[in-house]
Amino acid sequence: MDQDETERAEILRPPAMTGPGELAEIAVSAADNQGHPVLLELDRGVSLLVRPGTSPELVTVELEWLWRRERTFEEFAELVHRLARLRGAPVPLHGITVEPDQTFEQVVTALLEQQQKRDHPRI
Repeated sequence: MDQDETERAEILRPPAMTGPGELAEIAVSAADNQGHPVLLELDRGVSLLVRPGTSPELVTVELEWLWRRERTFEEFAELVHRLARLRGAPVPLHGITVEPDQTFEQVVTALLEQQQKRDHPRI
């Protein structure tokens, strides 16, 4: 996040009980309509800068990534896989890096191997 861009962005506070998809649509629409970034404040110290022209799907996944909630292993693997693919950039994570061109199966395998190493370290 560019400091100047963040300082110039209009702050957008989400309405209560709004899910990530709907919130993404609101933020992308606001940025596109205003022609400059909006800063979506989610929680204490947690925010997301949304620039004009950003894909609503990317914003939705970024919001899901920031949302603190319990996820199954499969949900987590799918989320990190989608995040890398939509960002078009590697996602560093718990000692591994998920690449945008990896398949879902490769992501699951890497996460399982990392979990195995954590649960059963070599002595």
